Amino acid sequence: MKKAIRLIGLPFRSQIDGSPSIHAEPRPSPPRAPPYGPIRGGVRVDAMDWAILAELQADARLSYSELSRRVHMSAPAVAERVRRLEESGVISGYHAHVDLGLAGRTVRALIRMSCYGPRCVLRDEEALARPEILQVYRVTGDTCCLLLVAVPSMEAFEALIDLLAQYGRPSSTMVLSSPVPWRPVTAPPATGPASG
Repeated sequence: MKKAIRLIGLPFRSQIDGSPSIHAEPRPSPPRAPPYGPIRGGVRVDAMDWAILAELQADARLSYSELSRRVHMSAPAVAERVRRLEESGVISGYHAHVDLGLAGRTVRALIRMSCYGPRCVLRDEEALARPEILQVYRVTGDTCCLLLVAVPSMEAFEALIDLLAQYGRPSSTMVLSSPVPWRPVTAPPATGPASG
């Protein structure tokens, strides 16, 4: 008489001579957290890394002790993960968020530069280092680059436009408000299997 017994998830089956033998059944592998792909240097950012990144983006001055309490890991393990994220370039720095209006830069604008060749503003490091220019994006299309600028007055804005005109044709769009002034980087949404 054959009997099937399950013990700790492994099936046993009595053989004819009565001694139990184990036969292997394929087990489904446990669900894995979706890999979020290689970041810099082939580093994969897992769910725990994202939890650490979320806390550090909210308050970069957290001690390892407090950070470890918030993500439920030991302080040495958290320190090692933060070190790995820093060395790989995923964490590129720690910064204070400055309110431009309260800091006296009340006029903000996006400036599209149409400039190409040797006179392109992207070739002049001194021009790009001006304190009025907060960010520079090299873009596609009929525009060479996009500059985010902040100045204290319209007079200062006009002077900046005049300076940039020597590199090409600047075209500006004034910023009225910023409904989303800053947003932390979060894990990309998990993509499920393609439905067929």
